[in-house]
Amino acid sequence: DVTLDQLAAVFSYSPTHLSRLLQGQTGRRFADLKRGLKVHHAMEFLVNTSLTLDEISAAVGFSSASYLAQVFRAQVGMTPGQVRAARTDGGRDPGPD
Repeated sequence: DVTLDQLAAVFSYSPTHLSRLLQGQTGRRFADLKRGLKVHHAMEFLVNTSLTLDEISAAVGFSSASYLAQVFRAQVGMTPGQVRAARTDGGRDPGPD
């Protein structure tokens, strides 16, 4: 789980400078970008594996399955269970990209 400090060091920037650059380019804070990537990876696990939500939350770096479900629903507009059900309902698109 990479931190802002670690990423800044890779690019030889201060964490504050990198944070401002990211926000300026994306309109999102580092923590929000990182959380979005975790949700994206969780979506991939939900669609392509039969891992439990506990296993997925651990694999993508969430502290608990309930927190993953909360963040996932806020970002995707569907619960992880709804996404998994959509996968088995004829391959419908499970949500926004």
